[in-house]
Amino acid sequence: MKRIVKLFFILSLFILISCKDNDLVSPLPTGTIVGYVYLSDGSPYKTNDNSNVNVALENTNFATITDSLGRWYFDNVPQGIYDIRFSKEGFGTTEKQGFQFVGNGTASAGIIYLQKLPTFSVFNVSDSTEGSQVVITFSVSDTELNQYVRYFVGKTTNVKAKTPFYTFESIIYIPNHKTTFSFTISQNEFFYYGFKSGEKAYLKIYPANAGFPFSYRDIHTGAMIFPNLGENSSDVIEITVP
Repeated sequence: MKRIVKLFFILSLFILISCKDNDLVSPLPTGTIVGYVYLSDGSPYKTNDNSNVNVALENTNFATITDSLGRWYFDNVPQGIYDIRFSKEGFGTTEKQGFQFVGNGTASAGIIYLQKLPTFSVFNVSDSTEGSQVVITFSVSDTELNQYVRYFVGKTTNVKAKTPFYTFESIIYIPNHKTTFSFTISQNEFFYYGFKSGEKAYLKIYPANAGFPFSYRDIHTGAMIFPNLGENSSDVIEITVP
C-alpha cells in the first residue's frame, strides 16, 4: 500500500511540474514587417508606378504585392529570420536574405530595387590576340541608354552566369548608339585566375542593365546571383590564353 501511495505521489508531482513547464512556454512575439520596392528602367531612379511586385517570405504563407508607391507589409509575423523574395515579370527576381525580425512592433526591410530586364541581344562574338591580351568584339541589337553587358569566363564549354560554371566575370558599359563594341582581357588577368599560356578558356556574354551593384551572394549556397541579366546571351566562344 505504501508503495502504491508513493508511486501515486511521484506521478502527481511529475504531472504538476509538466503543467508548470507548459505554462511557461509562450508563443513567439509577432509584429509587422514593412518595406518598399522601386522599379527601375535601367538607371538607379525609380519609375512612377511601382505596383504589383510580388513579395513573399520564403517557406511561409506570407505573400503580397506592392502598391503604386512600392510599399508592402506583412502583419502578425512571428519572430524569426526570413528570406524575402521580390519578383515581377519583365523585372527579374531578387532576395533580401537573412532578415532578422524580433517581433513586438514594426520593422523596416528597407528599399529594394528591381531593374527592368534588358531585351537586346548579343551576337557575332569573336576574339583575336594582340600581344599579351585578347580582344573580344561583339554586336548588340539596339542602342538603348545605360546598356551594359556582363561576360563570364570559365574552363569548360558550359560556362554561364552561375557558380561554379565560371571562373571570373566583369561588366562592360556600351556607349550610346554603338552596335559593335570590343573590350580586352589581359594575359595577367587570365593568370590571376589560374589560367596558363596556351590553355583554352571559354567566354559567354549576357545583356545586362545598369552597372550598379545589384548582384548579391546567396548566404545559403555562396553563389553570386545576378538578377539583372537578359536572356538573349551570346553563344560560347573558345579563347586561347596568350
